[in-house]
Amino acid sequence: MISLFLASVINVDILYISINLLLLYVFIIAGYNVSKGGSYWRNAYVCIVMFVLVFGSRYNRGNDYAHYVDAYLHGDEGHEYLFTAFNTFLREVLNLSKYLIFYIYSVPFIICGFKFLKNFKVLSRWLFPLFLISMTYFEEYEIRQAFGFSFVFLFLDEFINKRHSLKHKFLLCIVYCFLIIGIHSANILFVLIFLLTYFVIKRVIPYYLSISLLLFATYIFPNIYDISYLNPFFDILGASGNTKFAQYTEGNAAEAWFGESALQLDNARNPVIQFFELLANSALFYFSCKSLKANDNTALFFIIARTNLYIIGHIGRQAFLYLEILNRMAGMFQRMWFIPLAIVLAKQRFTKLNTFERLSYLAMFFIFYEYIKYLIAPFPGYTKFLWDI
Repeated sequence: MISLFLASVINVDILYISINLLLLYVFIIAGYNVSKGGSYWRNAYVCIVMFVLVFGSRYNRGNDYAHYVDAYLHGDEGHEYLFTAFNTFLREVLNLSKYLIFYIYSVPFIICGFKFLKNFKVLSRWLFPLFLISMTYFEEYEIRQAFGFSFVFLFLDEFINKRHSLKHKFLLCIVYCFLIIGIHSANILFVLIFLLTYFVIKRVIPYYLSISLLLFATYIFPNIYDISYLNPFFDILGASGNTKFAQYTEGNAAEAWFGESALQLDNARNPVIQFFELLANSALFYFSCKSLKANDNTALFFIIARTNLYIIGHIGRQAFLYLEILNRMAGMFQRMWFIPLAIVLAKQRFTKLNTFERLSYLAMFFIFYEYIKYLIAPFPGYTKFLWDI
């Protein structure tokens, strides 16, 4: 029964589990301290140090680990010139070992992440651990994109900053956009869709609409999939000069990445897992609508935009479950679930819910499934640290 729910073979590594649970415990305690009036950066600093130690010490974990070791040693990472230049500095000037680079990559990500989270420090009790849980896979498996996302955090932090003039904000945001493109150009899509949702959609997508779309995306759309409908979208991305995306759309590559030959059938979900994931996210869709009521408040509009990104992202991931590139693109938005969930946990009192809502509230916690699976059912060999070399 347990293996059915994990949809994988249990692979228990006590040290691996203990280290990750210790990291989660540190984030929980630090967030609780901040919510009780403790120093934000003093507690965040402890989390930052632990995060860098744990993620920097991993060995050969994640699909791209070996690739980025090779890219570092040979100084070739395609058109992302800023990332290549940064690696060149680490290699030629600082003479860092190929294993130390993962410590370096994790530093800006977690520091910039906490700079962004400080805007909502009243929710630190929830945001600290939820941020860690939602970003763990991202940091380990999408290394360069996670590194580049550091500047997305800075962009978002500056966007909501009320202390700077409009001119100051605009210039800084432009700088961050150049840095984003220079490290991983796909991250700029996150910024563009965020701005679109912020200025166009002023309330959380109604739950009756979002849940209906999720049902369609989960059970109907994959069976009637026809990539030709998205050709205009691909043409726009190709014409925009996005060299990273162009390599997936030129010539025969389009069929390899988006056609029938690109279907990743091993992404298929256990139907039980799929059903409970649908329940969990539908519940979060519902409670997000209930918890976030629009008014003339910049911070609230910001949270609403991030919530809508999560909703759009999760629906997109289900719709393109078998298409690796589109699934990963949607994943940029889907992992923003930690923000609406923190709001829901802070605002919704279980004792004040009706029976149906209580059941939905409990089902919502199945959103932690992927993290639990990460802990106790990782891929074989994906629990190593540097001391295992």
